[in-house]
Amino acid sequence: MRKLIPRFILDQYKRNNTAGEFEAEVIFADISGFTSMTEALLKQGRAGAEFLSQVINRVFTKLMKVVYDQGGFVSEFAGDAFTAIFPLPCKADLSEICKSINMEMIKSKEQSFEGQSFLLKIKQGAAAGTVKWRIFGGKDSPSYSFFGDPLRKACELQTKCSPGDFHIHKSTAGIECGIPHQKNKISSTPYEMQRIFIPYKITALKCSDH
Repeated sequence: MRKLIPRFILDQYKRNNTAGEFEAEVIFADISGFTSMTEALLKQGRAGAEFLSQVINRVFTKLMKVVYDQGGFVSEFAGDAFTAIFPLPCKADLSEICKSINMEMIKSKEQSFEGQSFLLKIKQGAAAGTVKWRIFGGKDSPSYSFFGDPLRKACELQTKCSPGDFHIHKSTAGIECGIPHQKNKISSTPYEMQRIFIPYKITALKCSDH
């Protein structure tokens, strides 16, 4: 297990900056089918746990690559969900980024272990606006957080999606035509990742190259 601190936070920490805000687009993505797969595999002992680790690494590696290739970064992991922030101006249209994340799921094959098959899909909500950030906790145990309307709206929209769908909030007006996107239904299958990243703590942190 490894802690991943966004380079943005690391840079602000080094400059002794403790709070601020910026304009950005936000995607909240939740993986459907992950919890049931985890419960089933952990019942298989060490072999099941090792297989689960491999699936997680493959899935998130590819999803994170999409995020970072488009100029974004992951601000938080929460179980089988993550929040990605794309400071403006973005490299690509937000709907195209959501589609790319879905496509990485589609490219992956159904995960099978000891006669059991697991199909993972992803739901995404997206919004735009002012993202606020804060570093707190003192030098002994500093932590950080990102918050604001776009994170809340993206999370809420995700809950209204079916697996394989994404919804984009009208707050992206002026960035993406100014109208809410309809559901973009794509039949997703499993995906891939690079380690379980647990953000928040800044102590003993190492930043990735992104």
